[in-house]
Amino acid sequence: MLKDMSLLKSRCLVNGEWVEAKAKTTHPVTNPATGETIIEIPHLSPEEIPEVIEASKIAQKK
Repeated sequence: MLKDMSLLKSRCLVNGEWVEAKAKTTHPVTNPATGETIIEIPHLSPEEIPEVIEASKIAQKK
């Protein structure tokens, strides 16, 4: 279990920046043992995914 909850980020790291979903929608991450929601993360739309993939390809080449 993560002891320092400040390490959790409720955004996606894209191209070196922490971003939210453009529609501001989120998806819960739950503890499977308790069903408790740990954090809400951005729910990126299908339109946002190509930008994320391209940014990750560029980052891997650095």
